[in-house]
Amino acid sequence: STQISGMKVGQKVRFTVQQNLPQPEILTGIINQIDSAPTAFKEGNAYKVSATTTINAKDLPNIRYGLQGKTVTIIGKKTYFNYFLDKIMGRGNQ
Repeated sequence: STQISGMKVGQKVRFTVQQNLPQPEILTGIINQIDSAPTAFKEGNAYKVSATTTINAKDLPNIRYGLQGKTVTIIGKKTYFNYFLDKIMGRGNQ
């Protein structure tokens, strides 16, 4: 929930499912809704982010209600040079 400010509606998101599959299933979608307030859990706070995707006919048998996986959203980009320069200069995770 600390990096939610970097996410925007219309941004690309990737969802990876690895449950009982020979190789991971990767779905690419677009964020269409981000909750304005976090939901409290005993592990901490989380924001609900909804996204839509199109599923190919060959992937359809692997997709079921209740699947769990990992999502990745790129909220910023920088060159390798700038990344290492920031590390050397002690600028942290900018």
